[in-house]
Amino acid sequence: MLWRLFVFLAAAGGLLLWGLASLFGAEASPGTPKPSIKWEGRLQEAQGRPDEPIQPRHGFRLAQPELLPLPGYYMLGMENVQKELNLTPDQLAQLAELSKSYTEQLRADQEIWKDWQKMTPEQQSAKAAEYRQRYSQRLQQIRQQVEKILLPDQLKTLHQIILRTHGLWVLYHAQTQESLGLTPEQKQLLAEIRQKMFDEIQEVQKRAFEKAYQVLQPSQQEKLLQEVQKRIH
Repeated sequence: MLWRLFVFLAAAGGLLLWGLASLFGAEASPGTPKPSIKWEGRLQEAQGRPDEPIQPRHGFRLAQPELLPLPGYYMLGMENVQKELNLTPDQLAQLAELSKSYTEQLRADQEIWKDWQKMTPEQQSAKAAEYRQRYSQRLQQIRQQVEKILLPDQLKTLHQIILRTHGLWVLYHAQTQESLGLTPEQKQLLAEIRQKMFDEIQEVQKRAFEKAYQVLQPSQQEKLLQEVQKRIH
């Protein structure tokens, strides 16, 4: 029965790697919209569930649920990042207050979209331009506030954390590679690094599953197979 689970999990693993591959440079179709405001919808989504803390999509735990993601600095809400920066209680309190203010501004912005469906295309364009201007100004204000709260060495460390967290993904975007002026040799080396990473992910996933599978009793193993069959179809 174990081999049947391997077959199903291999398919699931393939989906995982496909998702990673899309992050590492797959281009969106021409008709696919490209959101320019990454966290806006995430925060508005949470407003309907005020008692449910927002968690980053990649699984890191937030140390303070009340410290909602700040655009450009959402990693400040992560416990491991706060420890690495050695943030003081006073700094955390200031960041929480800044986050609260940002969230209140988002709620106030909902008035911009009131009667959106009733607007003419020209009115919609004007409202969208107004919102983009507000958002741009808000980004600048948040950046200035964060720079005041953090010490210079903390800010430098934060930028390094952001770079090592997102730099690899961004590096494989075609536009980034073109902007950096990468040579064919560099692109080839990067492709080899990416493939090696995918191979290692598959191997780690296989070893982890083998260990986890042995924890289960035979009846639980059979039920797991049934659950996997239901979830991947």
